[in-house]
Parts: sequence; structure tokens; C-alpha cells
Amino acid sequence: MMKISLIILGWLSAQFRNISRFLECLGNTKVNEENKGKLRPLSRRADSDIEEYREYLNQAMKPAKNEIIRNIAIAGKYGSGKSSVIDSYFEQNYRNDYLRVSFATFEGQKQTKKNSEFNENQIYLNIINQIIYQVKSTRIPLTGFKIKRPVTKKKKIVLIATVLLVLMCKFNIPDIHNDLYTLSRDILTVGLLIWIAWSALSVITISNFAMKFRDVSADISIENDDLFEKYGDEIIYLFRQSKKRILIIEDLDRFEDIRIFEKLRELNTKLNANGKVNWQFIYLIKDDIFLDANDRVKFFDLMIPIVPFMTAANSYDKMREIFQGEIIDDELLFDLSLFVTDYRLLTNVFNEYTVFKSSTNTPEFNELLAMVAYKNLFPMEFDSAQNGQGKLSNIFSGYAEISKKQRDDIVRKKQDIINMRESTIARTEAEAFFLFVKSHNISTVQSMNSVQDAKMTVLNNKSVYNNGRPVTYSEFIEQNGEYRKIYDAIVRFEDEIDRLNAEIKKVESLDIESFVPEDLSSQHDKFVYTLIHQGYIRQNYLDVINRFYGEEDSREFLQNVLVAHGENNMKLQFDSIDAWWKKLKTDVFKTKQIQNVSVLNFARENDVEKYQIMLKSAEQYDTMFLEQTLKSNLEKNMSNQDQYLADFIKYAPGYRFQVEGLPNTLIKKIVDNYAYAKDTSNISLLIQYFENLQDIEHLEAKLLVNDSKQSIELREGVLRKAIGKIDLSDLKDIDLWDKALEFDTIHKTIANIDMYFEQKGLTAVLSQFITNNFNDFGESKIGEELFKEMLVDESIDADVVGVFISTVEIAKKLSWAELKPTTSIEKLLLLMEYDLIELTKDVLEEVREAEKNLPSNLINQRIVDFLTEHNIQPLSKWIEKILDHESLDYKKFVKQFMALLTENQYRKILRCVSSQSNKFEKILNKTRGYLNQKIDLNDDNESLLVWLKNQGYIESFTDNGHGSYTIK
Repeated sequence: MMKISLIILGWLSAQFRNISRFLECLGNTKVNEENKGKLRPLSRRADSDIEEYREYLNQAMKPAKNEIIRNIAIAGKYGSGKSSVIDSYFEQNYRNDYLRVSFATFEGQKQTKKNSEFNENQIYLNIINQIIYQVKSTRIPLTGFKIKRPVTKKKKIVLIATVLLVLMCKFNIPDIHNDLYTLSRDILTVGLLIWIAWSALSVITISNFAMKFRDVSADISIENDDLFEKYGDEIIYLFRQSKKRILIIEDLDRFEDIRIFEKLRELNTKLNANGKVNWQFIYLIKDDIFLDANDRVKFFDLMIPIVPFMTAANSYDKMREIFQGEIIDDELLFDLSLFVTDYRLLTNVFNEYTVFKSSTNTPEFNELLAMVAYKNLFPMEFDSAQNGQGKLSNIFSGYAEISKKQRDDIVRKKQDIINMRESTIARTEAEAFFLFVKSHNISTVQSMNSVQDAKMTVLNNKSVYNNGRPVTYSEFIEQNGEYRKIYDAIVRFEDEIDRLNAEIKKVESLDIESFVPEDLSSQHDKFVYTLIHQGYIRQNYLDVINRFYGEEDSREFLQNVLVAHGENNMKLQFDSIDAWWKKLKTDVFKTKQIQNVSVLNFARENDVEKYQIMLKSAEQYDTMFLEQTLKSNLEKNMSNQDQYLADFIKYAPGYRFQVEGLPNTLIKKIVDNYAYAKDTSNISLLIQYFENLQDIEHLEAKLLVNDSKQSIELREGVLRKAIGKIDLSDLKDIDLWDKALEFDTIHKTIANIDMYFEQKGLTAVLSQFITNNFNDFGESKIGEELFKEMLVDESIDADVVGVFISTVEIAKKLSWAELKPTTSIEKLLLLMEYDLIELTKDVLEEVREAEKNLPSNLINQRIVDFLTEHNIQPLSKWIEKILDHESLDYKKFVKQFMALLTENQYRKILRCVSSQSNKFEKILNKTRGYLNQKIDLNDDNESLLVWLKNQGYIESFTDNGHGSYTIK
């Protein structure tokens, strides 16, 4: 119950969070819509929230009576918000009570003890120059630094009036003879001249040095000595007359020279010498300006650290905040946050993204942001990239070369296997192994005198010597690289070709996103490959940030063509190919990306050279481009596809067609020109084509099967499925006979069996064919040699032999000694039955050991006499059969083998052996008085009495001396 409650509470909590997020996004979207298209300033803000610093700044600016705080450091990393904090604080508290000096516009130089060329006066001049222009000139009339200002409109009027008055005095204009007028004019003229002279003196240059800064300049008289030392009084005068008491110095740490800080500290001491005003200098610096921690705390009276507004830890959150409402992947924002950790840089990325998005109208927002970030992080490389140069361009072009090399290597392996297949005469594994063993003098455990021997080694995985060491056949394949190539080409040809084709397609489909370079030490490469692997920087990066006027599909097509990378859209239609046709270099038409039906058709009609280049290049790529062209043109009811195909075969002789979806007329031309692909699926379609032909005589199929230039896989497939029943004489290629038998394509005649046997012997294939069809061969006679081979072939059983044995004619009876090793007892009995084997003791003993009965037709006087003469002990079943033949004279036989008789057999032979058979019957039956009988004394009766004694019917018998035996 508790578990169920927790699950329900968890679900409710998740739903609440989802609703909260939705409402938050809804509100943020509304705000974002209001600010859409609005750029964000990069400068510091004077309205920042500084509550967390206000108390500490108040302590610094209003120290206690017993505290002396005059040199204050506001420390923080670049972009941490130091300027915004100070601006906001002084705008709210000391708006008119500070001077400011900033070096943000100057390029800093590093000053070390080894670098004595650093000019401190350049910085001092900038400090003085900026202060002068923050102090009203009327407050510093006694300064030796003269300020140049433009002539005002009022002064221009006075000057013109003075000139006119002087001219009037000189030439007496107007000619008025009035003393009062004359006196008044002269007094006015003199007054104006005096005023002009006074004004002129105030701007006369009193030194030989002119220092310019932006659009204004101040004349300062200096030499090469220390400016602060020489003009110390002037500088103090400027500060005191400014009626300020605070100097804010920003970005001075960019020069990385603490001597400047020392001079400013001295200046602060001089300003505070009279004790009337508490002059405070505020330095906005980085934490690492002082290498020695003691120097750092000795120099400043107070240091206030600024916690960065944005760091690596929260850059992702700031990214999401500033790009809220934009259609940007969170994954991209996270990737960028690993590299963009400065808020001003982030703000500028957002501003530039906004401008680029508006001006390019690209729908690829993620890719655009990625390139804008690249522009901000690596501006020089971005500038090179726009010209198709630089590191980014090299990354993509380098990958294209690597990808091409990988593909070429696989294509070369594929061609090697094809060449190996075509160069060897072997068509089976056994044939290949036999030829290899003979050509390389390789030793084998089993003798290797024929392909059949090789076949046994292969099937039974017998031992082969590899480098003098015995290994199994399967191990030999793995260890011998040369034979492995032959094995792959013969046995695993289709699998290897399919595997290599799959590898080619894989390499062609792989993008740079899956490529990882060995060296990723630079920040540039880490940034670029991070975004490439995520798919945010692609090969068309230039088009993402540049305008393109035209069709979007055409743009993407041409992009891929020019960089020779990316997908190729074969079916894309163009409004005006001729608009860009001549702008493409010839080499472009060798790429996979140019493969397009409309482009090829245009080339055929307008540019034969490029048409032929496209066809020849099609051989290199497994894209089915030419097949697609044929199909597309057929869909458009273009009637000249036969000519197209002729062109393809002529200019791309190495191209191999996939026939799926092509009409029969084109398939026939492809087959006739051996231009089809030999993969399993394509061969299956070609076989199906021949199956569906309306050809009762199968003439076209027979022509193909007998064409040795055709693919062996196709020939075998047609032979199996599309050719009907034929005779071996119809197959010119003897190597196909095995397949014909396996596929049950051959007519079941003795003539075909004999023809095969004459050429190839009794192979396993022929044995199987005979076994499978032995009842279908009719009454034709089988050859003697084939019959003999069938007898010793263990795979052919006696039932099969029995079908042919009645018709076979042999010149001489067979010898069991020659047949014995592999001929079965059943076959032996057949030979005995048909009297085709010499009757020998070995033959009968072989039958007896197998406990087989003799054939009925073999029970004759000859066999009885032979057994008796050679003392071959018969089986009981043999005796039974012999005794059943009353016409036989078996008296001698039974006397010799009396001990082997059963009781029934004994009863049968009594009349034959003895004239007193009735007396022996009484003994067997133990009739009353049987022991009192007199048995005549002779050899026949003696043998019968021995049997009775041995069987326990009597205890003994003796010669009574009266010509008879006495029985006990």
C-alpha cells in the first residue's frame, strides 16, 4: 500500500513540474516575442542589481575615521561584471564626483624585466588626456596643457566683424566725416582686436610635442624623461581643479606592468598630502595582475572581489536563458557552453545569430548558431573558411581523402577476389585444394592422387602439413593466406562479395560525424569536432551563413557536387541546368554526387565529353545510377532506352547492372554483354527471367548454360530451374555435369550414366544420382566397369545393384579378393545368386561369418559337395535348406557335419544315412525296450549313435562282438 502511495505521489509531482514548465515557457515565449529581433548591448550596464556589493562599496567609499582607504581594487576575471557593478553604484551614489580612465580601446603590451622597450609615457599621456577632457577648461586656466577646441560660431562672427571694421577704418568706409562716429568705430575695432589677440594666446602651442587622441588633441611639452615626474604639479592641478575626488581606472591591467600602478599610488599620495580631500583611486583589475600575493595585498588598501556573472559552471543555464524561445537544440547549447564562458562573448554570439538569421533566411538554425559561435571564438579561421581555406576546410577535405582511400582499398580487395575466381579452373573446394596441393608440393597425411582424394580430406577435415607442421584442413585454411584467398574466391565467393559490397556501402554512407582524428590537442579542433560529431557543422557550412538565390534543392545538390561529399539525389528535377552547367569543372562530373538522371540526359544531348565521363565514373560507385536512369526514362515513356543501354555498355564497360525492374528486352542485352552484377539477389532475378521465358525448347537457356563467359552462378541457376530435362551431350562444359546430376536436370538413361562414367568415373555425385533414381533407368544394360565400381562403392547399396545386375554382362566371373574391402555382404549374395563371382572358400566363409543364408538358387549338389570337400562348416539355416532338397545327395555332407544337426534335422537324415532308421526313431522317442535293440555295426550307424550320445539320449554304446552295438 505504501509503495502504491509513493508511486501516485511521484506521478502527481511530475505532472505538477510539467505544468510549471509549460507556464514558465508560455511566459518566456511572450517576453521573447516582445524582444524578438532586438540586439543586446555589449557595453556595461548602469542599472545592474548590485545589492550584494552595496554594503562593501559603502565601506570602501566612506571609511571609518580610523581607516585610510584610498587605493581600492575591484577584482574579477574578464567579463565578470566589474564595470557594470561600479557604473551602477556610482550612478546611484556619486554621479558627479568621479573621473574615469579606460584603456579598453588600447592594445595592451606585456612588460617584463627583459622587455625594456615598453613606453610608460604612452599610458601616462592617455591618463592625462582623458582627464583633461573630463574637466571644464574654465576650471583650469592656469594649466600648461592647452586644449584644442573648434572655433565657435560666435567667434567666427566676431572675427568677421573685426576684419570688416579694420577694412572700414583703412578705407574710410563709409565716408562719414563725424568725429563721434570715427571715435566709436576705432574704439570698437581696437577692442575686438584685443579680444582676438587674447583668444589667440589661449590656444597658441607652447611646446614642440603634439599628442593626438581620437578626434581631439592636447599639447603637452615633454621630453624622454618620466612624464609624471616632470609634470607632477600640472597633473595634481588638473585633479584638484576638477572638483572631483574619485578616479576610476579600468582595464589598466591589460598592460601587465605593475610600475604603472606604483606611479598612480604615488600620485594618490600627493593628492592626499594636504588632507583636505580624501582622494580615492578605484582600480578595475584581474586577480592575476600581481604574481606575488604579498605585492597584491600591500599595494591596495581594500580589495572587493566580483563573483563572475557567467562561468563554465553556469554557462549552459545562461545559454538557455539568452536563447529562450529560439528554435535551438538543447544539445547544441550544452556543447557551446563548454567553450563560450564569457557573458559578453555569449551576448555577441546571440546578436550576430540574430542578424545572420534575419539576413540569410536559413531554416538551419542550429547549424547557423554553430557557425556564428565559431566566428566569435575563432574569427581568423572563420575568415579563412569563408574563402574555402583554413583549418575547417582542411578538416572536411582531409576526411574526403581518407574516405576515398578506404573505399578504394575495399574495391581493390573485391576485384582481387573476382580476378582470383576468374583465373582458376577450379569450381569446387576439392578441386581448388587438389590443384593448390599439387602446385605447391604440399604434403598430406592421406595420399593426394585425385580430386576424390582431396574431397575426402576436405570432408573429413584430415591433416595437412603447413610449414612442416601437421594441421587439420580447417586450420590450414586459416593459416595459409595464399590458399585462403583461393578458398574465399571459390567456396565463399558470394559471401565475400556480399560482405565487401556491404563494406563499400557502409564507407559511402559514413559521414565525417563518425570520424575521430588522432590528434585533438587544440581548442579549435576540439570545438569543431564536437559540433561535427553532433551534426551541427556540416560540409555545407558556407551556405549556412551566406545567401543563396535559387532553388533550395538545387543549392543542396550543387553543394554536395562541389565538395564531392554527401547524398546524391538522382531523381531531382532542375528548371535550368544550363545556368550552371559551364561553371562546373570537368572533374566535378567524376563524382558520385553529380549522378542525376536529368543531368545525365542533359549531358547526352549537349555535352558528349561530360556524358562519357559520367558514364565511365559510374563504374566506381555502387549506386545503381544507370539502372535508375533507365527506369526513370521508361517512366517518362522515352523510347530510346536500347540506345541508352548501348551507350552505357560502351562507355562504362566495367559497370554491372542490377536488373530489378528492368524490361526483358534490356535484361537480354545486359546478359548477352555479360554486364550484370553477380550478387546473389541479382542472379536470382536473372534466373527468374529465364524461367519465365516462353521457350518450349529452352534454346536461350541452353545457349547461356554453354557460354563459359557467363557467371557460373547464373549458369548453374538456369541449369537448375529454367532448362528442363536434357542429356549430358547437350552440356559442352563437363564441369557442369555434376550440377546437372545434382539438380536432377538430366534424363534418367543408362546412356547418360555411361557417358558421365567414361569422363569422370563413379564420383559421389553419380553415385547419388544412381541411388536416387535406380528404378527409373529401364531395362538397358549397364557397362561392366561401371557395375564393378558400383559394387565397391559403399554409398551404393545392394538394392540399387540388384536393379542392374540382371542386365549386366561380364566377360569373366569376379574375384572376391578384389571386391572384399568395400563390397557389402548383400552385394556378395547378389553376385552368388547371379553366378557372377567365383565360388571360393573365402566367399562361403564370408557369408557364414555374416550369418547370412545362402540364396535358394545356390542350393545344389555343387555347393553341398564344395562345403563337404573344403570342410566349410555350414550354418544351421544352410543345413536346413540343403535337407529340404531331397534330390540332393547329402549323405556324405551330413555324416561330416553330423555334430551340427538339430534334432529335427537328425530325424530328416535317418532314412538317408541308415537302413535301421526305425530303431533310431525309438531311441529318440525312448520307446519301451529301446535299450535292448541291436544296431548293426557300421560307420553310418556309428556316426548316428555318436550324435545320440552327445545329445544325451544314450549313455554309451559298445561293440558286442556279434556284429552289432549294445546300447546303454
